[in-house]
Amino acid sequence: MKITMKRLASLAMTGALALSISAPAFAAAPTMATVAKGNTTKITSTYQATDIEVLVPGDTAAVIDPYGIGFSVDKSDSSKAQFTGQIVTAPMAIYNKSALDLDVSASAIATVKEGSTMKLATATTKAQGTEGTEGYVPASTSKSAFVQLQVATTTVTSSADADESDDGIKDGIIGACATDATWTGATPITVGTKATAPVKVVTLVKPSLDASDGTFKKFNAGSIAVFRLTGDCVEDPKDAWATTDGFEANVTFTFKPAATVAP
Repeated sequence: MKITMKRLASLAMTGALALSISAPAFAAAPTMATVAKGNTTKITSTYQATDIEVLVPGDTAAVIDPYGIGFSVDKSDSSKAQFTGQIVTAPMAIYNKSALDLDVSASAIATVKEGSTMKLATATTKAQGTEGTEGYVPASTSKSAFVQLQVATTTVTSSADADESDDGIKDGIIGACATDATWTGATPITVGTKATAPVKVVTLVKPSLDASDGTFKKFNAGSIAVFRLTGDCVEDPKDAWATTDGFEANVTFTFKPAATVAP
């Protein structure tokens, strides 16, 4: 490319000199457009894949707990984080290890386990048994659960060269998942037996990279997001809850460079 540019510059200089020397003898001199007429530049394009590196957990567990007792999770220092609610999920997170800020979208679908008699509700069960705008809403006796997916960014960071296996990061994620304030403002996605359309849920900030070779160095605040299933259920259905009851949810994440990234 540098050689070609130099040749073009040389040609332009030759034309300028010819114009200067020949001006007294000719009424009009050839222009650069005339000299360049007929030259063709062929540009061939090929697809270039964007390098996006993210970490998404595999299988994990959730519980339906009609009385909201929940469970505790141990941290590396042996302290415990308490998780409560009628629909409770083990701590989960997604990690951005790319050189780009990433917009994250999520969709979800669930299936009721074979042998279970429960149903997935399309609205909270907590409105039942209360006085509504149209009068008293009788408490439901059906075995149903209202399930939602939530995703939220965190302020969890890491020291240099510490990755997702670091105890400090794990403890930070456990703490973030157990803190109610983490989920304030999170966009809820209702989970049912039909797949939801992808919804943008968070933007993951790029981590710090090594200046010399561009490899991952450490997570920054906003590089890690936590997610969970939450919701409620009918506490005492006519058909009592049993160990055969449950559902399986599949969450699909999609990632693309954030809209704020300059072209």
